[in-house]
Amino acid sequence: PANIICRIDKPTLLYILGILNSNVTKYIIELTGATRSGGFIEYKPMYVSQIPIPKVEAELRERIRQRVEKIMGVQRELSQLDTAQAKNLPEQATLKARLAEYETLLNALVYEAYGLTAEEVAVVCPHP
Repeated sequence: PANIICRIDKPTLLYILGILNSNVTKYIIELTGATRSGGFIEYKPMYVSQIPIPKVEAELRERIRQRVEKIMGVQRELSQLDTAQAKNLPEQATLKARLAEYETLLNALVYEAYGLTAEEVAVVCPHP
């Protein structure tokens, strides 16, 4: 296991978190990382450290940061559902749909940050 110690401000950390949890990063790691049995891909520092973090205008960074915070908020809501509430499938379904929508929007912002064309996005994420 590897540890990373960050000494950066929270907005920058959330921006990087958005980049690292995007379809772009998944695509890069699938190309460069090691695939283990069962199709699991290792996200080791030697692979992740090669991910280029785009330098973008403050406005786009902020939009990515805000989207990450929304995703984290929905994930918190989902994890806080206790066993009794987990049987509330409509609530769970609503939260999961919102999470999927937010992740789609995050990926669109990350594609913008990397300056990807529609053709390049189709390669990175062939099944939207």
